[in-house]
Amino acid sequence: MQQITGHLRRGDAIVGPDADIVLVIDLSTDPGSWYGSIVLPVGAELAEPGPYQLELADGRHGDVTMTRVRLLESAQVGAFTGRGPLREPSTALRHGTGGSGAT
Repeated sequence: MQQITGHLRRGDAIVGPDADIVLVIDLSTDPGSWYGSIVLPVGAELAEPGPYQLELADGRHGDVTMTRVRLLESAQVGAFTGRGPLREPSTALRHGTGGSGAT
């Protein structure tokens, strides 16, 4: 389990600002099995169930389905499951090179 910062995107719109995310990747059953939760401020347009794109501060990203949303006094807590792999950042795309640039 890791705690990381990131945000949700629905289409072209960011749903809430950078948020605290708890991410669990279960390698014991399936390397592609991952799920977690996200804490967003009250007022963020978080709907359930729904497809979103999760973008993490370290560059990893993937598609998620929001499975549960709980409204607290000062925040919304959403639970999600990953749909497909949690993709690593692409160095070549980010830096406009054809490789890693390592020598």
